[in-house]
Parts: sequence; C-alpha cells; structure tokens
Amino acid sequence: LINFPFFRALSSSGSRPFDRTRDGFILSEGAALLLLETLEDAQKRNAHIYAEIAGYGLSEVEVPGVAGDAFHLTQPAEDGIGGLLSMQRCLIDAHVNASEVTYVNAHATSTQAGDRAEARAIAKLIPGVAVSSIKGSIFDLSIISVWNSAIYD
Repeated sequence: LINFPFFRALSSSGSRPFDRTRDGFILSEGAALLLLETLEDAQKRNAHIYAEIAGYGLSEVEVPGVAGDAFHLTQPAEDGIGGLLSMQRCLIDAHVNASEVTYVNAHATSTQAGDRAEARAIAKLIPGVAVSSIKGSIFDLSIISVWNSAIYD
C-alpha cells in the first residue's frame, strides 16, 4: 500500500475501469468464499454446481519464472503481451476456442497503463467480446479481487 502513491496508482476521484478519465484504483476491503472440490465429490453430495475451473494460463514475460505481466507492478507492457499470453494459455488448457468466449470480466484496475494493456490483449484475442469489470462498483480488493470477480460472474 505504501508504494501505490509513488506509482500513481491510487485514484483521487473514483474507480472508473476503462473510462477515458480514469486515474487509478481505490483499495477496499472485503471477503470471498468459494468451495472448490472435485466434480465427483460435488456430484456425490448432489451439490448445485455453479462453475467449473476448466483451465488456467500464466505468462512469463521479461522476468523468467515470474508469472503474470512481469514488466512492472503498475506498468505492464504497452501491447498487453503478458495478459494475451496468459489468456491464450488458459484457453488452450481449457480446450476452448476464443470464438466461444462471450464475456470477459476484466481485471481492470482503472490505471491508464493497466486498462490500456488489458484492453489491447482482449481485443487481439477476442475482437468484439463484451467486457466489463466489477471493480467500478466494489473497488479493488487487492489479492482477493480475482475471487470476487469469479463470484460476481
């Protein structure tokens, strides 16, 4: 948290993912709970299955062994190559074609560089797909943001 002002990552006016006037994110607090279990276990207990983790993807960009868009904490590569590689690898792992994706719940930190790189990566991989982000409503929950995004999808 102490470094975010130095990186100019915190907003002074509000969280606005993908908005032309975005100026950073707002940290918030929250919690998320997901029960992850094998399909077989869920079926044994007749659970209502809301979703399945069908695949995942990581990228190693610039810094071997560091996952994600590893150029910089708040300055991803302009062309979004880290995000693009991660999404491509996820689709390959899940055996899903990009044309089958109808909606993307983006990471969307509301930073100029981050949103631009993410938008470019999504547009390259899945042109014309619907894109949104929950962060404009609940702000950035830091490490649990990914879980809250999964719950709200």
